[in-house]
Amino acid sequence: MQINKEVERASCKLVVTLNNLIDSSFISTHNRVVEKFVTDNYNVIINVHEKKRKKRYADFNTFEREEAYQEGKAYGDYLVNRFYIEN
Repeated sequence: MQINKEVERASCKLVVTLNNLIDSSFISTHNRVVEKFVTDNYNVIINVHEKKRKKRYADFNTFEREEAYQEGKAYGDYLVNRFYIEN
């Protein structure tokens, strides 16, 4: 029990120390990773819609494309609002 408390205390100190070390290069790298994740997530959503409709995205009609776009946009906006760091 005592060891666990010491580990928790050490990890908290480590997090505080790392928060003080954040600089602009870390922020830009982090934001690029978030942007890549949003793009990859959108591609996964398109793939799910393709499998559900059993046709390629290029063959979707306007309404099917809009549905996939809105779902991807909603989740992408959530990810950006949650994880994107303003400079």
